[in-house]
Amino acid sequence: LKTCWDEQRSYREAAFWTDAPFLTRDAAEWLREARGRTLYVRDPVTVIACDPARFGDDETVIMALENSELLEEPTVMGKSPSTQISGAMNQLRLKYDCWCSVETTFMPGVADELKSYKANVIEFNPSAKPDLMFEEQYSNLRAQAWGEAGKKFCEGKIQCHNMYEKLEEQLMAPTYYFRTGKTAIEKKEDIKKRLIVSPDHGDTYVQGLWAIEKTPDMSSVDWYKSRRNKRRKKRNAMA
Repeated sequence: LKTCWDEQRSYREAAFWTDAPFLTRDAAEWLREARGRTLYVRDPVTVIACDPARFGDDETVIMALENSELLEEPTVMGKSPSTQISGAMNQLRLKYDCWCSVETTFMPGVADELKSYKANVIEFNPSAKPDLMFEEQYSNLRAQAWGEAGKKFCEGKIQCHNMYEKLEEQLMAPTYYFRTGKTAIEKKEDIKKRLIVSPDHGDTYVQGLWAIEKTPDMSSVDWYKSRRNKRRKKRNAMA
């Protein structure tokens, strides 16, 4: 989380890029403020995000996010067949009439199966290059996702009333460092060695925030128009 460039500058220059952990006080404050904050968003965007488990002791986490808010408790399962994961994601997709985002490194079949359900899928490859506008700033897409999520927390752009303890802990877990002049984030396997647990909840939430930004212009997306029309009809019926 700690990647706000305008604030905490002196701390960053002094220690942050030498494998320094979070200043727990600051990160915890950002999370506390996010839990208590209410943001008005005229056109909210919903995404179903999933980070499939890599190994037997990892967790497959599926989250439904509306902008930055968790709409319900995440679906959590162990290492599972791709069909089980895509089926669970598709149920949530149909429930919320929205896009899906899935991490594709170790289980690309999940994305393919979702597409067979006619789902709109945003694939997340953490080792891929960052977006063009961030190529000079981050070492890969995972670093970009975490770095930009940190900026949003720092700048007060995150609302998450349904934040839970495990997610909070994992959002504060990674360390950052410089590599070839770019910001890099601690590898997932290194975090797992250090914490004895894989940061699957944190990765899924951050991936969801990244995917929200990748959805097309809301005014041109049929499913969003459908949701907006449903709300309008409901309001008219109540009037």
